[in-house]
Amino acid sequence: MIYKTQNLIICLFLLQTIAFGSTLTQYQQKIKEAIESVSYLNYPEEYLSDSENIANQREILKEIRKKLPPTEKIELKDTNFEVNHNWLYERLKQFEDEPFRSIKRTPIITEISERLSALDVKLDELEKQELSKRTKDEEKQKLDEILKRAEYQKPTEKEESWLQRKWREFWEWLWKREPSQQKEEKIPEGSPVMASGLLYTVLAAAIVLILFLIYRFAPSLLKEFREREKKDKNSRVILGETLSAEDSSNSIFAEAEDLARNGNLRSAIRKGYIALLCELSDKKIIGLARHKTNRDYLRDVKNKKELHQNMNALTVNFERNWYGANQTDENEWEEFKQTYQQTIRKA
Repeated sequence: MIYKTQNLIICLFLLQTIAFGSTLTQYQQKIKEAIESVSYLNYPEEYLSDSENIANQREILKEIRKKLPPTEKIELKDTNFEVNHNWLYERLKQFEDEPFRSIKRTPIITEISERLSALDVKLDELEKQELSKRTKDEEKQKLDEILKRAEYQKPTEKEESWLQRKWREFWEWLWKREPSQQKEEKIPEGSPVMASGLLYTVLAAAIVLILFLIYRFAPSLLKEFREREKKDKNSRVILGETLSAEDSSNSIFAEAEDLARNGNLRSAIRKGYIALLCELSDKKIIGLARHKTNRDYLRDVKNKKELHQNMNALTVNFERNWYGANQTDENEWEEFKQTYQQTIRKA
């Protein structure tokens, strides 16, 4: 059976002025014990006689009334409550008035169990709220304690020593003085005048040194910078590899043959393909660009049928050996080398 729990909440939160009472945790424990005791009322022991079961039930009812008096004072952190258990005493009286074997007893016990269980759930929610509130208060208190530590306090300003104060006053005097004032005022005697002269001497020497270094090294640095800039402009990037202005298709292919003789056939084919692109660029057949791929260069010669056919074979060979997982052998390199020479002659 399902019962409304509105009256349950009203029973729990009746405010009164109370000095002492059970804590919320203690009261919830009593409710849990009462739920367990009520469950025994619905299941008499079969091995006992009716009179013995009736006697046991009377003891259980007595224990429930003892745990939950008609009114209960509950203490919370900020306020106190008084809960009313009159509804429970009424149902227990109805249960006692019914005959031992009466089927009307079961709905009464069911109602009591449900209402006590609902009360237990509400108490659990309230306990969690109180625990969360206590945790926040404790964290706030702990944070306040931490912030009061010495390492989190604003450092006290150290007092200037006599020498530091005089040094500061000298610099303030030096930089705040205007030229007109310096002429009209009498030059002060002592260390400030010597320090001022020394300062201007050091500054003048530093300026002379800087001018000499600029005169001595600036022309050579400027020349080197211009040469490097010119060299960078003349450099080319093919498939991610940077070529200098001195690199030619012949020198690059010579490097490819050296790699092949050393057994590095895979890198030899890649180097040979770059030599091919360099040769076609020198002959103004294709245009080099950093972002271009091998397929982009192949599309550049699609209008030259015979050249496109040979270059396509080289491109396939390059992709198969450089990007593929197969082991490159001598036949692959010889095939690439032969097709490369044919393509260069027809370009």
